[in-house]
Amino acid sequence: MHLLQFFNLFYAIEVTFIAIMLLLVMGSFSKLFNVKRTYYSSQGIGIVMADMLPKLLFTVFVILFCLIQGGYVLLNKFLIHGTRLRLNLDFILVIGSILSFTLFIIVLRGIMVGRFDFKVIEESIHFDALPKEFNKLKVVQVSDIHIGSFFKHKDQIAKAVEIVNSLKPDIIVFTGDMVNHIADETNGFESIFQKLQAPLGKFAILGNHDYGDYVKWESKEEKQKKP
Repeated sequence: MHLLQFFNLFYAIEVTFIAIMLLLVMGSFSKLFNVKRTYYSSQGIGIVMADMLPKLLFTVFVILFCLIQGGYVLLNKFLIHGTRLRLNLDFILVIGSILSFTLFIIVLRGIMVGRFDFKVIEESIHFDALPKEFNKLKVVQVSDIHIGSFFKHKDQIAKAVEIVNSLKPDIIVFTGDMVNHIADETNGFESIFQKLQAPLGKFAILGNHDYGDYVKWESKEEKQKKP
């Protein structure tokens, strides 16, 4: 089997696999979610993105290659009349391949382990109107947990709780997107979050994912009743 034939076969298999993944992901969004489906649908979306984004980036280099090569061919035919029929622009495709593969590795790493790279960013706030009672008050903001993505990784959420507690916050605020789609995703994590310590209180607001708008409900009433 020639290399080109092998590549065509591999590409056909890959496209078929991605198409099936897309159908499964779209199907999971068309019905009421359970916790496992939210987890695996998120993984499916990640796989599709890891496949498509590098290809889109490489397509930019292919288009650039074609535009430059095509422009040269036209100029050569009607104006230049040189002996060189085509330019050697393979380096454009080589650069595109390297950057696309790099993007693939970055996205794949984000799917596999990047979600476990918890970041702590410290900011000191000073302004004249700040009451003196707030002097040295420490507020820890936690956002976009998307806990359904940790369905099989409760140890990582426990790790995040330890990081928060190590900061010795006076107040903890959750600023939205606790879940991916439904409140049931938090089941089994209660004992972990109960370990969070903040003497002045823990507060939360809803994010767009917390309203259940990404789930198909049978009726508005059912959506309101769902905890």
